[in-house]
Amino acid sequence: MRTKALPFLLLILLLTVLVLAACSVPDTTTDDATDIGSEPNASEPSVSLTTTPKITTEKPLTVGNPSAIGMVSDKNSSLPVIHINTEGGAEIVSRDEYIGATVSVSGTLDDSIFGFENRETEVRCRGNFTYTGTEKKSYRLKFTEKVNLFGQGWGPAKSWVLLANHCDKSFLRNHLAFTAGRLLDNIDYCTSSSFVKLYVNGDYYGIYQVAEQHNINDYRVAIAEDPNEVDTDYLIERDSYAADDGVEGTTYFRINRTKYNINTDYPDSTLARDKCEFLRRYFEATHEAIKGGSEAEVTRYIDLDSFIDTFILQALVKNTDVGYSSFFMVKKAGGKIYFTCPWDFDLSLGNDERLDNGQVETLYIGEKTEMSQQHEWFYLLMNEDWFCDKLLARWNEVKEDLRNAMLYEIDRFLVAFEDDIATNFEVWNVLGRKINQEPRTLLKFKTYRENVTHLRGWFLERYTYIDTLFNSEELYNQGGYESSGGWWEGGGWWN
Repeated sequence: MRTKALPFLLLILLLTVLVLAACSVPDTTTDDATDIGSEPNASEPSVSLTTTPKITTEKPLTVGNPSAIGMVSDKNSSLPVIHINTEGGAEIVSRDEYIGATVSVSGTLDDSIFGFENRETEVRCRGNFTYTGTEKKSYRLKFTEKVNLFGQGWGPAKSWVLLANHCDKSFLRNHLAFTAGRLLDNIDYCTSSSFVKLYVNGDYYGIYQVAEQHNINDYRVAIAEDPNEVDTDYLIERDSYAADDGVEGTTYFRINRTKYNINTDYPDSTLARDKCEFLRRYFEATHEAIKGGSEAEVTRYIDLDSFIDTFILQALVKNTDVGYSSFFMVKKAGGKIYFTCPWDFDLSLGNDERLDNGQVETLYIGEKTEMSQQHEWFYLLMNEDWFCDKLLARWNEVKEDLRNAMLYEIDRFLVAFEDDIATNFEVWNVLGRKINQEPRTLLKFKTYRENVTHLRGWFLERYTYIDTLFNSEELYNQGGYESSGGWWEGGGWWN
């Protein structure tokens, strides 16, 4: 699906080699490294920071700062800095209207390569609950000219995201899911991820996560949308918020109670209604094929490899919102649905009391429950032995790489960035406070280290639970569809 930017990737790989060659790795036998696994439910030894976990070579490495290289550097053990200065010192308050600003970047591994001053941009707030329900806002930047922040991602683009992670006191849930997404090479595109200290008009705003905006771009979602063709490439989001900013039949369509948003560069196309109806019919046929369970029919409509990789990612992190919003797919011209762009995991990895009170157990992604934010395609296919066979084979192929890479990131953050990230809580006093759906067990933690240590233990238990379940006969008893009843369809039972 992707057109490789070989010259750029070669440059990135060369820079990565040079950076890693210049880095020295601290002795991980220090008290900090030892303490990481010392809490209850985190008894396994830390992953050695002297060994970088396997990363798919076709996915670009981020070379802008240590949080994205996979190596701790004595040269720059603190996080880089982004300064946003708005025109006239205006506050950033709107989610709909951009305001003019300049952006400066400093404190990178090499400011002569990655640093810059006063690049023109526009900035606005972004998000749904994070915009309406939290004090610390996330932001979207739209540069006048394309940039590649910190060298991360496939290449330069205008749009970038600064995620607040306000209800995730570990700061790692999105980052860990993106780490897994970049390892699962049947998922064509997953954002890169790094962290910065953010200043706005001279005031310190805390720690933010730098990610790529999901849009159609040669270096991101590399598809070719034709405004003059109905059967063209599309970027689609399963999105319960679609009606908030759109119009049914032109910008989004509905299958029963489930809404699908069309991410388009041509919202005013004269073919908008025809395009929307074309997609509605295709997704309806896809749903019927999945409901029927025939491998031949299912694979006519969806790319099974990307679906299974997405299943593994969503199940491993136990993502509450898998069927609610921020679930992205590409519909290729004359072709299938591909699953891509993993996004929005701040309520995953045990951070949602509504889902088993944050406990490790239950598959959730592949079983029918009363939780209205599920994705029925996952649990309907769990009724089919052929699907379970393929899921099991793929899990056993990738599980060790996923485990090692995600543990590595958890351990590395406490070794390299604990003090930096702790400064966020000097600005935003949220430790021990309920911001969104955090379970009570997480509210007892009063330090960043306690939050990360708990997350580490939770992940190890979840990994063991999934591995045991997948490699047992119980895998074949998880499906959610019964011929005598209906199935959960994004908000209600129907027949």
